Amino acid sequence: PIPKILWNCTQLTILYLWDNQLSGSIPQELSYLVNLELLDLGTNKLTGSISNTFGNLTKLTALYLDGNWFSGHVPREIGTLMDLRYLQFYDNNLSGPLPPELCAGGMLKRLIAFDNNLNGPLPSSLVNCRSLERVRLERNQIEGDISEMGVYPNLVYMDMSSNNLFGQLSYHWGECHNLMTLRISNNNLTGEIPASMGQLSQLGWLDLSSNKLEGELPSALGNLKKLFNLSLGDNLLHGSIPLEIGALS
Repeated sequence: PIPKILWNCTQLTILYLWDNQLSGSIPQELSYLVNLELLDLGTNKLTGSISNTFGNLTKLTALYLDGNWFSGHVPREIGTLMDLRYLQFYDNNLSGPLPPELCAGGMLKRLIAFDNNLNGPLPSSLVNCRSLERVRLERNQIEGDISEMGVYPNLVYMDMSSNNLFGQLSYHWGECHNLMTLRISNNNLTGEIPASMGQLSQLGWLDLSSNKLEGELPSALGNLKKLFNLSLGDNLLHGSIPLEIGALS
């Protein structure tokens, strides 16, 4: 287990315990470390639920809980951490919804939560979070309409594949000028691929396969000079492949 002597170190601002063999649950005494700004418990054998005492660590900017055996829900209190920029809890056994206040502080840059059993809707605070740079939520059971998504000027990487998302791709995706990877395969997206995606000059990987997209391929995709992986299979697309796409090299 995590050594109890740590809870007396109330002036700690950074605590790295990643990649060890720590076991047991996170003790309630964690809330004593009120000055913590970074906590990394990733890649251990920690079990039980994620404690709601994280809500007391109001100075946290980075929280890494990935690669453990945590179960239960992600506590709502994590969403109330106004300075949180980096949040990782991928590769656990977590279920339930994402905290509704996630990114309420408008500071969240990285959310990595793939390979869990998360469900419920996408929080509106996350959908509207313009500070996002990297988001990985693939292989969960998250639901929700993504029609309002796409206004992320700093976004570089987003993967929401293999969930239960629906709705249409907004033309706003064309405003994500730093986006290099967009993967939303194996969901229930409908409508057409917006021509505005041809404005994503940095895009290298676009995977929208295994949805219900229809219409013709927009010729504007031929503007994606850095594109090296385009996956649009298993949809309802029709028409011919635009010459502009065929000219990509």
